[in-house]
Amino acid sequence: MIISYQWLCEWVSPPSDIAHLCDSLTMAGLEVGSANALSLLSNRVVVGEVLTVETVANHSGLHLCCVDTGHTRSRTIVCGADNVYVGMKAAVALPGAKLSNGLKVKQRSIAGFSSNGMLCSSQELGLNEDSSGILWLDDDAVLGRTLNDHLGLDDVLLDIELTPNRGDCLSVAGVAREVAAVTGAALTPPIVSTTRARHRQRIPIVLEEPKDCPRWVGRALTGLDPNARTPDFLRERLRRCGIRGIGLVVDVTNYVMLEYGQPMHAFKMDSIDRGIRVRRSKSGEALTLLDQQQVTLAPGTLVIADETQAIAIAGVMGGLSTAVSDSTQQVLLEAAYFRPGAVAQRARQMGLQTDAVYRFERGVDPHQQKRAISRATQLLTRFAGAQAGPVCEAVVSKYVPSRRRIKLRRKRLDRILGTRLAGRLVKGGLERLQMDVQVSGSDWLVRPPSYRLDVSYEHDLIEEVARINNFETLPTRLPHTRALRGIAPEQNLPVTVLQDLLVARGYQEVITYSFVDGAAQQLISPKLTPVTLRNPIAANMNVMRTSLWPGLLETMVRNLRRQEDRIRIFESGRVFSVQNGMSVERTCIGGAILGLAFAGQWDGARAAVDFFDLKGDVEALLSYGEIAHSSRWRSTENVAALHPGESAEILLQNKPIGLAGKLHPDLADYYGLEQPIYLFELDLEEVLARKIPHYKSVSRFPALSRDLSVVVSSEITASQVIREIRAAGGDYLCNIEVFDVYRGKGIESTEKSLSFALTLQSTSRNLTDGEIDRQIDKIVEAIGKNLGGTLRS
Repeated sequence: MIISYQWLCEWVSPPSDIAHLCDSLTMAGLEVGSANALSLLSNRVVVGEVLTVETVANHSGLHLCCVDTGHTRSRTIVCGADNVYVGMKAAVALPGAKLSNGLKVKQRSIAGFSSNGMLCSSQELGLNEDSSGILWLDDDAVLGRTLNDHLGLDDVLLDIELTPNRGDCLSVAGVAREVAAVTGAALTPPIVSTTRARHRQRIPIVLEEPKDCPRWVGRALTGLDPNARTPDFLRERLRRCGIRGIGLVVDVTNYVMLEYGQPMHAFKMDSIDRGIRVRRSKSGEALTLLDQQQVTLAPGTLVIADETQAIAIAGVMGGLSTAVSDSTQQVLLEAAYFRPGAVAQRARQMGLQTDAVYRFERGVDPHQQKRAISRATQLLTRFAGAQAGPVCEAVVSKYVPSRRRIKLRRKRLDRILGTRLAGRLVKGGLERLQMDVQVSGSDWLVRPPSYRLDVSYEHDLIEEVARINNFETLPTRLPHTRALRGIAPEQNLPVTVLQDLLVARGYQEVITYSFVDGAAQQLISPKLTPVTLRNPIAANMNVMRTSLWPGLLETMVRNLRRQEDRIRIFESGRVFSVQNGMSVERTCIGGAILGLAFAGQWDGARAAVDFFDLKGDVEALLSYGEIAHSSRWRSTENVAALHPGESAEILLQNKPIGLAGKLHPDLADYYGLEQPIYLFELDLEEVLARKIPHYKSVSRFPALSRDLSVVVSSEITASQVIREIRAAGGDYLCNIEVFDVYRGKGIESTEKSLSFALTLQSTSRNLTDGEIDRQIDKIVEAIGKNLGGTLRS
């Protein structure tokens, strides 16, 4: 929000020390991002009046002008602008003036005539980009006065960075109120006299949706002078606040919006059919907006309509059919209160962000509409000779926000602030903020003003007391708390253990948004119903993630674009889905890898990552919870995001707890990925629920190793064979390791040979060869019976 210091001084007497004012506002919660003084023009740029205009013969487009600059003698100036005319007040750069583009004006000969100065455009003066003609000044501008004085360029612009809850400060009036409260200066708003009605033209108003628009105020103005132009001071203030001048009527509505914070609109009266209705849009109803964009309104959109058609989107933008122009002589002024949510939702859906939306969605004062209408009427009556009709208002009082009294307790105030402020400071500070304060014993009953929609509870009042009495004066006291050590269940691993493990294995942790692109989410998890956002912050962040993979893949893409060719990343966080109409949340840990299995080596070995590199990382995670042996991997082809031939489901006691595999080629094309990527995702709660470790004595007796090679069907996995070995191995079996997989000569094409190293040991005695042989026989028998395997000879 840009605020002119000069404009602010019309409302209040702020400190002349700009730096002190900025510090005071910042400490009060209105952070001043910058304070920039306007660049002054040369004092040789003055107000002049064109006395005569003659066309220069044989030089098309050149005019010889006689210009009065308030000196004894007039001066001749050769001008090439088309808009120069006799009697025009214009900006004149006298010889010796230096313009914003660095050009120094000198007396020189043009087309055989001596030109003693220069009639300047706005662009040449650095005021704006308009170079279509010379700058046209007010007819009552004082001749010879410097343009710095005429336009009030000795000004400082305060860029105030407001938090979303302080919509009441999106105006000069709002900031002036804060300055008055913080500094104790008197608030002196400009006097807005009541403009008496000059005619009886009324406009019927019907509020069909009073919950979203409980108040609508209008006023018909007739007899506007089509030749009236925006006065210099008003146009210049709009420019400093970043608003382009359009025409007197529109400029006045924008001026009132900046001054009071009340968005306004002006309709061309002749184009309105009989009356105004605030209603919902009809199915398929279309509207051409002021920016000439034609939109089809979503059903239920709040609109301003006449008896025939919609003429504006309420609180967002007006329609082209009722737009005012320079020739418009009858207008209907509008000032209304719209419920913030009703405006914000539709504006975001339609991708429209206007100054009106910015204010309405933060909340405007529901009781200032008549005041804004009166101010706009005053200005249009003064500068355009408008004839005002009666003020027309439609209001449904029960839906207009009202302010109840809030009880502020002394004990709670002292406890939160950590000190005891004198009662006069509490009451006086709140009253400087225009609040109605009643003392009730040691407490206070406070009613906030209508524009302070952010003050609704006791803690809001405590914040107001603290900031208006200066946070810096409050003592710093640490809270007194008892340090209680939380005892986590022993069977639950902390997630930091798994995070540290992955970091040790070369991964980097990332944190991505829980909001993801619905289209990408559908490709990754088509069987899960995502939670859809009503008001997404961006079109590609419209659903909650059902998997960690969308964020991980987007991170992969961004890093690949930055020439990273070996990436290992992981994330732990919540995922969301809708099941049986209810939102379900799970905590997961997931990761993704691509590139070389190891960083560049001196021997030149450059093996790329594969499924088994990923499997090793996942098994390391499972081993921390001592569930690696009780979990199993099952090949799957039913995961849309993974390659059918290189994907697996991870099960614990036949319950799925995760997925791992290679990214599906279709998804790789969708993300524009050429390198193979491997991903995993585990249910974090299952992984962290470990078995409690028990002490087991170290055997004093030697361990014996036996190798076992069996031939099984190619469809049998090593994990299936290990489960049979473990089940039949008895208490003496300590460890199992796969050391060979063989297919080839001597083995049928539909079979394979798996070789295992078995370690057997007793804690009470030495095992005999006979005992070990009998145990091996049981294992071979179990493999043959349950898996159809045979001992390899």
